[in-house]
Amino acid sequence: MDKEKDNIVPSPWAGKSDQPWLLEDFLVQLREYLAAITSIPQEIRAVAALFAIGQKPVPGHYEAVITLLATLDEPIQAFCALLDTTTKLPLPVIALRYPLTLVLHSINEQIYVTSMLIGTIDTTCHISSKQVRQHQALKQRLASLALSYDEVIHHVHHLLDQAQFEERRLTRSLEFRETNAGEEQTNDNDRAQPRIIDFMSAQQHRSGTKPAAYSPDDDQ
Repeated sequence: MDKEKDNIVPSPWAGKSDQPWLLEDFLVQLREYLAAITSIPQEIRAVAALFAIGQKPVPGHYEAVITLLATLDEPIQAFCALLDTTTKLPLPVIALRYPLTLVLHSINEQIYVTSMLIGTIDTTCHISSKQVRQHQALKQRLASLALSYDEVIHHVHHLLDQAQFEERRLTRSLEFRETNAGEEQTNDNDRAQPRIIDFMSAQQHRSGTKPAAYSPDDDQ
């Protein structure tokens, strides 16, 4: 059992349930998760090949499927839960998560259905027509699961690209607003200086004194 736990794909989403993710942190963890699942489709297909037509499965083959499904289940559920909790997500991710979320929920369902199928298979050494059909159904389930993981990898790449693009767009927008605010402040100061000079000239005209040259230092 301990060995099986060691093989579980690490879930980067654990331990962050009490606080929202910053986009930068989310993307770092998403890349790590992507690296962890990249080989999974190949592993699923290798297990599916154990149930090829004409090949007699042994008890170890069924155990390989059960172990594989156990390694996939927890990270998928954790990822689904995270993407469904929008209050915990960085803003750019919320609108981009839908295609990935749909595939993850599909995988979650496929893992459950495949686990149930394993429980119904006659694992005796005698090969019957029913067992052959069950093996083919299991192989098809595993093939579908592998394709779904291919989709997850594709959507994770897309989410990374789009989230990084959105991050750069928001950064440029913030810098633009800050630049405009600075320019508006400078313009306000430039417009205020003639008004100050006019006011001082009017005051000196009333008092009969000669206007003095205005210097910004006079405001100090």
